[in-house]
Amino acid sequence: AYAIQCFFAGVSIGAAVFVWLLLPETHGKKLSEIEEYFHTNFIAAGADAKAKKRRAQRRAQQKAKNQATAPLNAKRPEHV
Repeated sequence: AYAIQCFFAGVSIGAAVFVWLLLPETHGKKLSEIEEYFHTNFIAAGADAKAKKRRAQRRAQQKAKNQATAPLNAKRPEHV
């Protein structure tokens, strides 16, 4: 008697799980961050922590690269 309602409830629960697992929150993120997310992640749950870790590693690598290529006797601009 309640087959249609049970079917609808099952589909709704399945859709909620799909959205929670596979679709990330994009509010307040740049387009480049969203593109990077979809290139590197499959499941949205817990992806923010992984993305922050990757960004920190990339910044550290870039900083090390910049320090390695900077001349040793570089003059710093004086602040007026």
